[in-house]
Amino acid sequence: MLFRRMVSGPDSQNEGDKPGRLDIVGLLSSAVWLLPILLAIHAVGFWGLGLVDKEALVFILSYLADRPLAAMIFDPSLNDWAAYQARELSYVIDYFDAQVLARLYSSGVLLFIPTSGVLGLAAIMLLYVAGARRLLRLDRTTTAFLLSWFLSTIVVQSSTAIFYRSAKILTSVLLLLFLFQMVSLLKIRRSPVASRWALVVLFLIGLCMCLADRQGLFFLLLFFSMFVLWLVASPPSSRPDHRTSMAIVGVSVAAIVSTSLYNQLVAPWLIFQLNGYRPDFSFQSVDLRGLLNPALWQQAWEMVRRQADFLLGDVPIWGGTVLAIAFYWRHAVTEGTRRGWPRRDLVRDSLLVFAFAGGLLLMTAIMILRHPYVYNIPDHSYWYYFLPVHVLFLFGASLLLNRLGVNRLAWRVGLWLIIGVMVATNIRMYPQARTVMVESRYISEQVARTERILAGYDQLASDDPGAKNVPRWVSAERFGGMLRLPVVSDDFFPDSLEAALATRSGQGPLAHASGPHWPSVLSFFGRVTSPLNDPTQIAPALEAWREAGIREVVVEPGRSGYLPLGAGTLTALRAATDQVVGETSTGGLVRFSLADAPPPFRETGKVRPVPSTEFALTASDADDHLRFLVDGDVNTEWFSGGRQQGSEWISLVFDRTRDVARIRLDLHRRSFGDYPRELTIESKASTGTSILYKGNGLSPLVRGVLRDNFLRSAIEVDLPANQSDVLTIRQTGQTHDRPWSIYELTVWER
Repeated sequence: MLFRRMVSGPDSQNEGDKPGRLDIVGLLSSAVWLLPILLAIHAVGFWGLGLVDKEALVFILSYLADRPLAAMIFDPSLNDWAAYQARELSYVIDYFDAQVLARLYSSGVLLFIPTSGVLGLAAIMLLYVAGARRLLRLDRTTTAFLLSWFLSTIVVQSSTAIFYRSAKILTSVLLLLFLFQMVSLLKIRRSPVASRWALVVLFLIGLCMCLADRQGLFFLLLFFSMFVLWLVASPPSSRPDHRTSMAIVGVSVAAIVSTSLYNQLVAPWLIFQLNGYRPDFSFQSVDLRGLLNPALWQQAWEMVRRQADFLLGDVPIWGGTVLAIAFYWRHAVTEGTRRGWPRRDLVRDSLLVFAFAGGLLLMTAIMILRHPYVYNIPDHSYWYYFLPVHVLFLFGASLLLNRLGVNRLAWRVGLWLIIGVMVATNIRMYPQARTVMVESRYISEQVARTERILAGYDQLASDDPGAKNVPRWVSAERFGGMLRLPVVSDDFFPDSLEAALATRSGQGPLAHASGPHWPSVLSFFGRVTSPLNDPTQIAPALEAWREAGIREVVVEPGRSGYLPLGAGTLTALRAATDQVVGETSTGGLVRFSLADAPPPFRETGKVRPVPSTEFALTASDADDHLRFLVDGDVNTEWFSGGRQQGSEWISLVFDRTRDVARIRLDLHRRSFGDYPRELTIESKASTGTSILYKGNGLSPLVRGVLRDNFLRSAIEVDLPANQSDVLTIRQTGQTHDRPWSIYELTVWER
């Protein structure tokens, strides 16, 4: 057997042990448990009040939107920057992380330590202690030292308090649970009914592991391969029950097949049903020919070796390997001879170790091939990405000790000393590792951003005189939203968080905002193609802001910003007399009070999409590009031949009369400046022609950016009841140089 069914009790007296020694060992066993507890506390506080990643700032707001939970979870366009990875289970945990952060913020506490990081680390500790003691039969002190060894690595320490994604910590918990559940199946004899339920649990854990992250699927494939290798390489006398072995193989295959079905069919169907688009599989497509590049394997080896260095206290990997082999061999010679240790067992163990190392190397190579930044950015070796690998190191070391059955006190004390030295060395390396991370170009940005957010939050909360220097754009006030010009270079996250919570509360003017993504609106108005660069678009911008709940625009003409105010901006604001109801000037600030705005018409009844096969498209320009409007690819577009002149149109000729409820014109972040300046939607039927919508194109676009973020924003317009044989979408505005472009066109009917 790969696992020893019974060794002497973990705390029992062994050969050569004396009562006096046992008292010392018992005292040490109790005291040593302080070490993993202190290391866990240190991990939680490694980054002070936490460190927030820029991607997390986006998905936190996404999970605070007033949308059905299922629609939020099955939306990789928002949750994963359109990189579909079939890891919706991790989005559920991300959602709860966002809710906890929002709840704490509402209570006056801004904390960026993720709940999933704290609870995930606690779960790993509890699972490991239970599994190591009950299943692997390790003694208390050895268990504590091994757990401390795992907790002392810089990857565990630095990952716990970074508010990023929960995918890797969730995978780590499920990975450990899966491994111990497999061990329990092999070690514990159960009744047939209990065995079936244990196999069901193993299947569910394996499936959840795959749905948490793509690494989970890789590890499941790796364990399946290693399990089969173990069965083949083991002597018949060392193999587990044949029925149990075949059941584990079957469960593993079932989990892999179920994951593939979910990835290819179930999740895409749910995404389309809930959010109306099909996921982009390009991130999952890896050109495996890249594995033929020797440089890739050199990079993968460098990263795997670095992880081993983090575990071994910066001892070279060859040194750790020699030490492990010497310990294994010496123990096999002294202890295994009496038990008749078969040489075939040694060969099998060696094959499993090489298979595991090769699997890690392959996984790392694929990670680099898919996402080169994992290798190119130095700090990516120190956090998040390799957390499950260190869980495997922990389990592998524990399994080895169970395999050896280390019972003599002298051997155990020597083992504790070796692990203790590596733990101490790992701790000593924290300042150096932290410096490497902070000086790396990615983490350095996250550290600087987090510090700015926390410092600004403290200044505003304490009425510090420096609060006036906090760069702010949109904030939630008692009277509604306040927007400041010129546009600042970066969003102040507490303001966006408060605005999102005000929208979700359903009270006040900001309740009418279509979504929580104010940072994306800032980016839209702060880029080169900003509508604020065009005086004719100031009035449409005011209308868009009013619809979203902005009730005051504060202009500081003397302040520099990411986008300087044009000379005609103040003039254009003053000219919008139908929208501006008051103006005051104080301390170099010009404040414009805005009129209330009625919410746009929204269809609340049930609607269904009209298949593209049930209408024909014609257009004023580029007929040969019309097919791109309905090809399901948001990276291909139809566009007018030149600048917008006011005569562009697209017509939908239906196969029968329809009551069109909604149209959606998808744009792309690379060409948001191509939105229609003025939009008219006409319905034509046998009874005549009627105008269903007439207005600027900027207001519905801003609603789309607020709702869908910058990755998948669109102009979406709900239409009153109609009977349409032909629906014509007209662009009636003008631009200096921008065309009119649409990347996807979707129509719904009542």
